[in-house]
Amino acid sequence: MKHSVPLSMAIILFLSSCCKKDVEQERISILNFADTCEYPNYESKVPDYYNLFARKLGWTGADGAYSFEIPGLGYVWLFGDTWAGLICNGRRQDGSYLAAHNSIGLQSLKQANTANLKFYFGGDPTNPKSFFEQDNYIMWPQHGVFVNGKAYIFFSRVGSTSEGIGFKHLGNDIAVIHNPLSDPSEWSYSWQSALHGWSDGITDISYGTAILQEGDSLYIYGSKTDHNIGSRFMILSRTHVNDILKPTNWQFYTGSTWLNNADSAAHLLEGVATEYSVSYVSNLNKYVLITSPMGLSKEIVLYKSDSPWGPWQDPVVVYECPEMDWDNEVFCYAAKGHFELSENDKLLITYCTNSFDFSKTVEDARLGYPRFVEADLK
Repeated sequence: MKHSVPLSMAIILFLSSCCKKDVEQERISILNFADTCEYPNYESKVPDYYNLFARKLGWTGADGAYSFEIPGLGYVWLFGDTWAGLICNGRRQDGSYLAAHNSIGLQSLKQANTANLKFYFGGDPTNPKSFFEQDNYIMWPQHGVFVNGKAYIFFSRVGSTSEGIGFKHLGNDIAVIHNPLSDPSEWSYSWQSALHGWSDGITDISYGTAILQEGDSLYIYGSKTDHNIGSRFMILSRTHVNDILKPTNWQFYTGSTWLNNADSAAHLLEGVATEYSVSYVSNLNKYVLITSPMGLSKEIVLYKSDSPWGPWQDPVVVYECPEMDWDNEVFCYAAKGHFELSENDKLLITYCTNSFDFSKTVEDARLGYPRFVEADLK
């Protein structure tokens, strides 16, 4: 059984308390101090989601921000590297830290202005850590899907390196949630290799970037990064919903047909990120792709297609993130759409912000937080 922790400020903010101290008195003191603080302050294009996510205690930001629906439970948010601690006067206070490489949120209702949002870590109350763990690997979540009474969440299995940003993709794994209708604090999960994700240091292959279900078929999107030429491509597999854990049965789109050979996967679009989204939009009768070009970009781009595999056409810049104008070390990334949470012909989009200078993410709590915008789908 997976024992997870709803991430409250009381859990995080007296982690360093000595057992001999009056923990309850310290908790009250922290609560009183937090009452004098303000939420991270920035102009949001979607105020209802700013209000839903804004936190000054406990969970105080993360990247990733995938989402999928579990009918009967709610909408699950999947986050990558996650901050915990206290935000006051616009900065992360002493004691704040990157507590985990993944965490989750559970949104109770589709409408953000009436929904509740609860965050979860793994570990025990005195030592919160990643919700999903596997050995000593860093596990960064990708997309998830609910089929046949279980939830399946794809992950990039990541190791450390002295090169680049300090991380390297190793492969993909799937977390199988066996009791997804339970509160996440009671979730039980197991790991399954996704098999087709790998890296040889020159080429990175990753699957689970986006998942699209149509009838009994699952389209499992991925990315292929060629470090020799410095580019990245969309690739695509598909499988029957009953075969999600049988990657040897997956088929791969060659550009004209489907073959049971991962090496045959065609490059369907150049310049995608390692995180993107694909949704079918019924009022357009189109498939819609949202991505940050090549991963780190001021632009958020929308493509359309008549089929799940493309061709992807009519690229439109739907938003330019203003944060990259603040400082030449600030960057935006990981844009994706959330069609299951979208309403009124508006596609809800998230993107992430950060800085190459870690201290600036500490000093400016507007960074390291999911941002919300909308794209017109009329």
